[in-house]
Amino acid sequence: MPVTVSLSEDAILKRREAGRRSYYKHIEERREYYRELSKRRRESDPAGYSAYQKKWSAENKDRVNANKRKRRAARRAAGNPEKTYQTAEKRRSYYLANQDKWRARYKRWSAKNPGKERLRANKRRAAVRLATPPWADEKKMEVIYARARELTLSTGVMHDVDHILPLRAELVCGLHCEDNLQILTEVENSRKRNQCP
Repeated sequence: MPVTVSLSEDAILKRREAGRRSYYKHIEERREYYRELSKRRRESDPAGYSAYQKKWSAENKDRVNANKRKRRAARRAAGNPEKTYQTAEKRRSYYLANQDKWRARYKRWSAKNPGKERLRANKRRAAVRLATPPWADEKKMEVIYARARELTLSTGVMHDVDHILPLRAELVCGLHCEDNLQILTEVENSRKRNQCP
């Protein structure tokens, strides 16, 4: 018959502490081992590895989202809300270099999500309606929009009508009237975003 030895509370705490020390001592080795293992799997069967990753992510959405929230909170606490490799300027330059790709992607998204697209368009229309003062001269605004269209057709370069002071911005919001409109190329307009001059 085996003899059972009951450990004191102090002995149990010492064992736990020793186990923790051992765990943290070898944690980097284990991480390196699993990185190498992942790398070998990825290189030997890229399609299978990708399918496995997608399946795992779909089955563990709660875990994935919890990790994302934790990383986001850590970035905010460190005073860096954006990912360091995704600054606004880098995103903008990447978009400008790959405009056709992004337009096609947006078109596909829009076709798959007609409800969201209608909601976005309605919000935009509502913002314009709320920002239009009663004294705005619609005839002058029509001329500005027509001029932008003419420039697009004559030069072959897309031109947009831009609000000098954006309708929705952090510090100040402009009005939708003839004095707040200007014609810019599409590239200049996307570069400006909702920044004030």
